Amino acid sequence: MKKLIIILLLLALSVWVGLQIKADPGYLLIAYQEYVIDMPLWLGLLIVTVAFFLIYGCLSLLKEIYFTPRHIADWYKQKSFERIRRRTARGFIALAEGRWQDAQQLLSKNIDKRHTALLNCLGAAIAAQKQGKELERDEYLRLAHSYHSHAQIAIGLTQARLQYMQGQYEQCLASLQRLLVIAPDHATILLMLKDVLINLKAWGDLLPLLKTLQKKKLMSTEEAYCLTEQAYVALFIKAKNTGGDAPTKLWQELPEKWTQNAELLLQYIPHLLAQGTHDDAEALLKKSIKKAWDPRLVRYYGWCLPLEKDKQLKTAQLWLKAHPEDPALLMTLGRLLYREELWGLSREYLEKSLAISPQPETYLLLGDLYAKLQDTTKSQHYYQHGLQLACQTQI
Repeated sequence: MKKLIIILLLLALSVWVGLQIKADPGYLLIAYQEYVIDMPLWLGLLIVTVAFFLIYGCLSLLKEIYFTPRHIADWYKQKSFERIRRRTARGFIALAEGRWQDAQQLLSKNIDKRHTALLNCLGAAIAAQKQGKELERDEYLRLAHSYHSHAQIAIGLTQARLQYMQGQYEQCLASLQRLLVIAPDHATILLMLKDVLINLKAWGDLLPLLKTLQKKKLMSTEEAYCLTEQAYVALFIKAKNTGGDAPTKLWQELPEKWTQNAELLLQYIPHLLAQGTHDDAEALLKKSIKKAWDPRLVRYYGWCLPLEKDKQLKTAQLWLKAHPEDPALLMTLGRLLYREELWGLSREYLEKSLAISPQPETYLLLGDLYAKLQDTTKSQHYYQHGLQLACQTQI
């Protein structure tokens, strides 16, 4: 319908123009020196219009002829780019399917192509590592740096991840440290550095990093606490292996809130007892147990030999009101009463502890107690059962 209306309008316009030409053809005179050209006005307008379109067409043709080589080059580049893009896509498909050799071959062919060099270098590096070709992996990453120096973080992180996956933790640490110079607050770098330090057991370096991660809210409070505790425990084990005053120096460097941590006390108290500083050990244990009950610390409390033994015994007896069925506390009371030669009460607490939770240490204490009472039969009985339980526990 629209086309019909347009055709009718054009016909009407043609008729109108024809009538105008017939009614008044006009007159056009062109004079130049001795040359004179005269014609109807409408004919002149027609000639000018036709000449314009002829000249425009000729110029367009000349332009197309002039730019033909460039158009051919652009067409060839577009075709080459499509070919490169398809090959890159096939390479990453092979990479996703685990066809490492095919992926490396496809991606390595496009490494020198400007548009896809970075992707192909990184993909080829992954494929090379999956085949155990670490030298080729490093070469691909070097090429990636040379082609795309502006993408140092992306390339460096890929390199660090590949090294981490390969178990090359020292090399991974070096890569991350280089990246930290460029981007010291980069979240991914910091989190990966945490994992590397844990694998390297570099606990001293891990502790300040954990504070940074928690401050930047890159780690939950619970996870940071657990890892910090793990780091301090490992440092205490190392300090005890070093010997001397190393554990004491480490303890003195601890933040205040960690001096009542049960896991750290379990590492530090044996050192204090071995050094003969029983009063310090007793004070630390009493403070920590008061804050949070821990049967393991209660057991160590009975090993302390402070100067004020009466206060130690009274403290343990006070705890009994809140924890009457705790086997560790009952064993500790039995030990303290044994030390005071209160044989009857000591035996009562030890046997009650043994009834709740048999432990080799409890059997040993009862064996010693009956030996003091010169009851050889019962003494050997408890020694034998304690030894059997200890052997079973070791198995």
